[in-house]
Amino acid sequence: MWFFRAVAFDLDGTLALDDRISASVLAAVDAARGDRAMVLVTGRIQDHLDRDFPGLAEHFDAVVSTASGRGACTTRSTRPSTPS
Repeated sequence: MWFFRAVAFDLDGTLALDDRISASVLAAVDAARGDRAMVLVTGRIQDHLDRDFPGLAEHFDAVVSTASGRGACTTRSTRPSTPS
């Protein structure tokens, strides 16, 4: 049993290096999901995230996108919530 109910990941410099994410990193994120929510947090604009990393959001339960310098923060849930 895990103590944490959610795990948040930064994108640039953490999951992605030189604007690329390896298949092994995505496989590790998918394998760790289980009963924990996986959250992607990035300073990229949502449209740019979807353009530069198509399908990336499908590996996460939520995406928090904060557009640097614009003060905007959006969250998009990608997995249906289930009652606890």
